Amino acid sequence: MSARIVDTVIARCLLEPGYLDRLRDGLDAELDLLRVDDATRAELARLDVAQVRRFSGLISKVQHNDTWEQFPLTRALLKFYGMELEVFAAYRDRHLSLLGRGRLTREAKTFSFVSFLGDYLANSATDACPGLIDLLVHERSTWEVALELADTDPRQTVNLTQERVVPRDALRVVALRYHPFDIASRLQDGDPAVADVVPRPSYLCYWGRRRADDVAVLELDAVTASVLACVDGRRSAAEVVTAAHPLLPEVGRGDLDAALQRAVALDVVNIEHALSE
Repeated sequence: MSARIVDTVIARCLLEPGYLDRLRDGLDAELDLLRVDDATRAELARLDVAQVRRFSGLISKVQHNDTWEQFPLTRALLKFYGMELEVFAAYRDRHLSLLGRGRLTREAKTFSFVSFLGDYLANSATDACPGLIDLLVHERSTWEVALELADTDPRQTVNLTQERVVPRDALRVVALRYHPFDIASRLQDGDPAVADVVPRPSYLCYWGRRRADDVAVLELDAVTASVLACVDGRRSAAEVVTAAHPLLPEVGRGDLDAALQRAVALDVVNIEHALSE
């Protein structure tokens, strides 16, 4: 009887969202609810909840092997820093809750996990894991722009009533503290000094190009990045410059306008003009 109850408790830890934390935070209260005999109570009191938690992380990790296709460098860096089981153990409850809602597509499953991972890292002491957030943002941006490119039909010609600046196909701009290419090269070369990577602030544009059917990664200066970040497909050129100005108040509007024209020359965005009456 004792062994069966212990097995049941361990199974609940692995399969019931929140149960592992309830057991850890209120063991005596949980044992009172189970109404177990003294021998079983003593056996459950010796249960290594931390070890069960690590095992739950291992299970979740294996169950997410199909989500890493677009995030190989993030996975490698998580492994390098010894964080895989910690992260997946923390994600276990959300994963179980999602499983209870029915079968998920791989994209939905991946989106759920990387969203959790981004929040988890943002709220963790990541100074000991330099570049991890930046690499996640890099691979997530590439993946999401590729999905957007695949899901978006070519824009149809519309009659415009006013000028607007529109992105070419799919576009995303991010600011990073560590350059993802610096980390990627060390990981791919097996460099044991990955953790010694130094900050190299950068602005990257992820451009999903329909004609080439790929995602190009462009390095930008701060002014051009600020301008492109304000392109939403509805604003005019003047409105884009106005929106970008508070981001870099020390930069003149003329320089911001010149940055927008450079982006047009790169064919990253296009200025569509209103039709004449």
